[in-house]
Amino acid sequence: MDHQFHAQSCARLTQPAERGLTCALARDLATDQNEGRFDDFQTISDTHQLTLGVGMPTTSGTDILISMLIFQSNRPRQTYSKQHLHQDELPYFVGGQQQVFLINDNTEGILLFDTATEKVIQQTI
Repeated sequence: MDHQFHAQSCARLTQPAERGLTCALARDLATDQNEGRFDDFQTISDTHQLTLGVGMPTTSGTDILISMLIFQSNRPRQTYSKQHLHQDELPYFVGGQQQVFLINDNTEGILLFDTATEKVIQQTI
């Protein structure tokens, strides 16, 4: 898949006005945290000691979840899936069942990136 198209598709997942398109894309884009296309995020995290979060639909059996893949330097990847869904998300997604706890020993920066606007929205380094 073309990475530019992929990034644009992921950005659409954050725009509620396109809910119908979003749900169709979510099923096509759904993945898991160990897919190789995310290796670059782990490398960036390891190299720059950053915690990165990447919003991505994930699968659990045949269900689709609204998730964030979490990359921390030199740590295993984690996935947090949204637990409390909005009413209009319920026909398309299921809620996650577990919380995720991040370890930050104050040597790591945190970078939040808005895929819809393609801008850094918070940076703690």
